[in-house]
Amino acid sequence: MKRITTILLLYILLAVINLQAQSIYFKNYQTHDGLSNSTVKCITQDIQGFLWLGTRNGLNRFDGNQFKIFRHNASDSTSIGSSSILSLLTDSKGVLWVGTTRGAYRYDPIKEDFKPFKLISIGEVNAIHEYAGFIWLLSNGKLYRYKSYTGEISPFDLNKNTLVAITSSKKGGLWVTDNNSTILRYQVNTGKFFPVDLKKIDRQTLANTKTVYAINDSLLMVGTINSAYLFDFKNG
Repeated sequence: MKRITTILLLYILLAVINLQAQSIYFKNYQTHDGLSNSTVKCITQDIQGFLWLGTRNGLNRFDGNQFKIFRHNASDSTSIGSSSILSLLTDSKGVLWVGTTRGAYRYDPIKEDFKPFKLISIGEVNAIHEYAGFIWLLSNGKLYRYKSYTGEISPFDLNKNTLVAITSSKKGGLWVTDNNSTILRYQVNTGKFFPVDLKKIDRQTLANTKTVYAINDSLLMVGTINSAYLFDFKNG
């Protein structure tokens, strides 16, 4: 039987315990400091050390002192296709991927412009991950697997439901959740997704899932509109 634990205050508690042992430097960056928008939806760091912050109104590159802002420019075909940034990834080759409300783009650091990723239709790209040698894109509720070395892209039709969240890590694997309260895990040896057995759990628990995070290969955190839950698939 799988075990599910509500952990609304877990991270706050851990943070408080941590703060007792060390002091942490803290600086608040807002629009008057050069940030394009105060709502930051995603963050990544590139191989040059720059921090990239995706906001509702612009992509920000931060060098530790100042921000450089990239926005959509209708008169410039090399600009990013939308100023509303939803997801970011720096892949193992150092390529910066940007997911927007109008498709995915790859950044060219030499020209400082953006190339559209044309293998998926224009729409919201809510997540971009790298796992098992592939780039995974969650767009318009569908999942795509891209092989960068061949240029081949494969759509996954997972239970014909709309996917809402995806997570990956080297130790935790690749997981997705859909709008039917289903959790699916990717198996590298088969190249397929398999649903996790949740028969003992009220599926209403996972209604309105917003995000998931793989802690390791047996612990999965699911954030919903009402709460956060920790699934233990090994010891439960």
